[in-house]
Amino acid sequence: MRSLTLLGGAVALLATFVVARPAAENTCIVAANGFEAIDDSPAINDALTKCGNGGTIVLPADQYYSIYTPIDFSNCHNCDFQIEGKLIMATSALLSFAKYDRSVFTIANATGVRIRSITGSGVIDGNAYSWYRRTNWSPKQGGYPFVHITDTSSNISVSNLHFKDIQDRVFLLQGNSSDLHFSDLRITADGINGIYASFDNFAFEMGEVSDVSVSNLDIEFNQKNNMGDTRPVGTCFAFDHGTSSVSITNVSCRRAWMGAQVVFGTIIPSVVPTSATSAALIQNITVTNFTFAGSHATGVNSWWNGSKKVIRGVTWEWVTVEEGSPADFDPCYATARSTSYWPSCMKAAAYEVRDLAFRHFRGRVGSPPTDPNWGEVNGFMDVETEFVDWVADA
Repeated sequence: MRSLTLLGGAVALLATFVVARPAAENTCIVAANGFEAIDDSPAINDALTKCGNGGTIVLPADQYYSIYTPIDFSNCHNCDFQIEGKLIMATSALLSFAKYDRSVFTIANATGVRIRSITGSGVIDGNAYSWYRRTNWSPKQGGYPFVHITDTSSNISVSNLHFKDIQDRVFLLQGNSSDLHFSDLRITADGINGIYASFDNFAFEMGEVSDVSVSNLDIEFNQKNNMGDTRPVGTCFAFDHGTSSVSITNVSCRRAWMGAQVVFGTIIPSVVPTSATSAALIQNITVTNFTFAGSHATGVNSWWNGSKKVIRGVTWEWVTVEEGSPADFDPCYATARSTSYWPSCMKAAAYEVRDLAFRHFRGRVGSPPTDPNWGEVNGFMDVETEFVDWVADA
């Protein structure tokens, strides 16, 4: 055991030496320790400190990195973080991340962060199968984001990577961050246990962010429990209070419970105002060329609290529905219908909605709703919607 420890320490020193002596001016190449039981995050963080100010950090294609502790991008300013190898979460660290609500990639108060794979070989493996199979579930345990962009971060991009089997949420965008760009990504999860809440797993959660673009993504959630259940789970995109100026283009979202939806109250701790005299706002969101297979493709599915909800200028267009409901409006979806809270929610939900548009829907869409009061469940709802050019089985 001692010889293994010494060898691991020697390799760790070698990794640090490689980082300390950049391969080129302001470029750090990080070597993995080479042992699954040794945390590679310190060497990666050291590289971000040394080369993060306008430099390049490279994780080469032939390297496998074990991740036990967070990777901090606070030292990354106009830096290029290139993942060509494979980052693998340590299964023994999953409970710790969940218990303390820690993100793995923490991007806070950062400007000019580029995370990408040039070759397309980069993989970020959340290694969460054991977490999916855990015997005890609690809404207070789990729910942390793998990539957390917050605290007024700006000019952030993530591209050309494969995120697989992430523990709960892949991306959480919040904290008045802006100018965020995501492209050419694959997000997959296999073996999610469907006996837990359908809304446990998210690809993207957004709240209090602006100027976000997402393009050319393939997202797929797959779950199976011991009974062979394969019902849809997870959410591809959830837009919460304060989300504005978002463009989502050329995305497929399959085996998901929800596709691209307005979901007030999804982020915990909540960003939604709670006072009855206050208002939560979502505006200027466009989802285009969106392919969905699952339960609920588009629309509004929200938690309930006492504040008024305001939606302005949200459009879904050129949507292909392979399976599931094409458009929903449910202000109380996550309030248990078997309890007294659900009728209370239905009586008190207050929405003001303008320019909510569902255009050019194809596939298993049926006929568009014709009820002029669609979405309104009480006298506090004022919903203006537009359904244009729905063609079933096209």
